Amino acid sequence: GHPPAPVNGTSHCSGMLVTRSAILCQVLASATGHFGRSTEPDASFEQVIRMRANVQTNMITLVLANYGFHDIVMNWAYHAKRVGGMDNTILVALDKEEHKLLHDYGMPVFFDDNMTATSDSQTFFDRGHHKIVMYKWKLALRVLQAGLNVLVTDADVLWLRNPMPYILGLQGNCSMVAATDDGLDISQPTWVNTGFFYLKYSTQNLLLLHTFCKYAAAEYGEDVGDQLKWNDFIKKFMHAVSGDDRCLNYAKGKIMLNLLMLPARLFMNFRHWSDAMRKMRPEVVTLHFNWLNGIDDKRRE
Repeated sequence: GHPPAPVNGTSHCSGMLVTRSAILCQVLASATGHFGRSTEPDASFEQVIRMRANVQTNMITLVLANYGFHDIVMNWAYHAKRVGGMDNTILVALDKEEHKLLHDYGMPVFFDDNMTATSDSQTFFDRGHHKIVMYKWKLALRVLQAGLNVLVTDADVLWLRNPMPYILGLQGNCSMVAATDDGLDISQPTWVNTGFFYLKYSTQNLLLLHTFCKYAAAEYGEDVGDQLKWNDFIKKFMHAVSGDDRCLNYAKGKIMLNLLMLPARLFMNFRHWSDAMRKMRPEVVTLHFNWLNGIDDKRRE
């Protein structure tokens, strides 16, 4: 079963992942009906992220959006707004159609014409999808180069609570915080779910992401997704070392990573959700609709 849809009490909308018309119903039923100030059309990416960054946490949240996933993006935005997660978010539109739609909603959207995606890029293992998911790492690197911390979340990661208090409360001295795709029964997970991760600004992380982007392009191209690339990078290119017990520590020469894995009981994927006892579900912070192939499966679930 699914948790109840977080919609306004006067709304007749229902479901966690909803259709375009149902999202419009939710927006109209909300108290404000508006997601925030849209970005300046001629501003650079660096200008936009600095304008939107949280002053206290020096952080920006990035979500990639293309027209083929428009319903999923709008559904993410609705849930994020409800839990107070939209104030420091930038939606990066990868095509003109999606940019126009999001801009017309008054949403904080940036159109990046350096990367183009089509509505065909909807299926896991599709080369177009591989290109999109790898691009978020390049954008994360640009955020770090601007001196900001960055939270990267896929649009199919529903925010049932605001994740930032959990991330900031747990991270300690770890340089990266990420969700896992390991099972609920794994007490010390190591496999990173790259659909949800947080990176602190540091020269260490700048070198880390720069090296990863070069490694991913040289070793794999666009034949596999970013999740396999990242996990191979930290486990095969780098190696485990001793360090802060709170983190998983990896290194190769001057390249270092101190990784905190978020607890799967709070930051679930769809397999976790299916396996979880019902009493665990009300505590969930984020729910990632992965382990589903394509947008139609995500809508059905």
